[in-house]
Amino acid sequence: MIDFGAITPDRAAFAVAMGSGKAQLVWTRIVADAETPVSAMLKLGAAESGSFLLESVEGGQVRGRYSL
Repeated sequence: MIDFGAITPDRAAFAVAMGSGKAQLVWTRIVADAETPVSAMLKLGAAESGSFLLESVEGGQVRGRYSL
């Protein structure tokens, strides 16, 4: 069973990797039909310093539709 809402990596693994100077990606799984990328970003802390939303850009475009 998929553990929706579990944050990966856990705090301990994140702290070890950050301590060694490696940039980290923190992620979780959500039910895809319940959120849009923008609504998820707004709920997860778009107002927090350093938060951002990655996006896919296709066809040589400069910006996609979810830039925040």
